[in-house]
Amino acid sequence: MPAEQRDDPQPRRDLHPGWTRDEVLAAVRELRGAHATAHGSDDDGLRERKKRLTREQISDVATLMFCERGFDNVRIAEIAAEVGVSEKTVYNYFPTKESLVLDRADELEDELRQAIRERSPGSSPAEAVERMLELELEHYVLAGALVQPMMLEFGRLIETTPALKAGMRDLMARLTDVAAEELAREAGVDLHEPEPQIAARAVVAIWDVHMVTRRRHILAGLTGAALQDAVRRDIRRVAAIVSNGLSSWTPTG
Repeated sequence: MPAEQRDDPQPRRDLHPGWTRDEVLAAVRELRGAHATAHGSDDDGLRERKKRLTREQISDVATLMFCERGFDNVRIAEIAAEVGVSEKTVYNYFPTKESLVLDRADELEDELRQAIRERSPGSSPAEAVERMLELELEHYVLAGALVQPMMLEFGRLIETTPALKAGMRDLMARLTDVAAEELAREAGVDLHEPEPQIAARAVVAIWDVHMVTRRRHILAGLTGAALQDAVRRDIRRVAAIVSNGLSSWTPTG
């Protein structure tokens, strides 16, 4: 029977022994709030802010349920009931089940475009992405230790769910397209020339490495400032390699 038609919910794994689900979701909301403040989303009008918060709540609850029981074992109807909205409302915000998890795709495109376009004079695109990720890391650490195991589970969810792995590949391709467009525009060359294409792939790879190194240091037991410092060092090392390797072509603002 397809997952969306199941009548026998799968047992829930306790991802955070000693903590309630509400406490975990509150930590994730804190992370969301820091991000919204940094990127101006907190300045939205009341109606837009209410819509954004509803969308985030649906995504956060869905992602937690997927981590607890598996992506294919959770029905949209169960998510709607948990949040207290209709199934139609869920679909109004999220056209596909995968988009419930990868809900920040559009935001990440905008943030990457802004980071490259509005970087300080003389800095490279790689350095712009480095600063973007360091701000993300700061929010992540400030949100507290409860976010860390959730992020580990998020990574496991992506890796063990073929549909989400494919969705993540699509997201990386979208980010690469954004970077290529911006780099080609700055250099005054055609988007499809080899240079903006390879430069975009290298710049976006910093974001990919950031996720891998963050997971590695969390598994090694680092938390708080120690985690932030370790991941920051890795990001800077990678950004330096990219900046040096592409310095003969990429524009510097």
